[in-house]
Amino acid sequence: MESAEKRTITISASFNGNTILIFGELGPIKLSDYDIEKPRSAVVLSVEDNASMEFQIFFKNELSL
Repeated sequence: MESAEKRTITISASFNGNTILIFGELGPIKLSDYDIEKPRSAVVLSVEDNASMEFQIFFKNELSL
């Protein structure tokens, strides 16, 4: 088993009353490392092997105080 490479994920958060939103991004990610094949289509001119992963996590308080 290969050792895991340590990476830093940049995140930001916001709060608006009853919801916390956390947004983060990790990149660059090499798609070929995850066996993701390049799409084949007449409308795709070129594809890079690098990508970034973005995510959003919502925490919502459903309780009424």
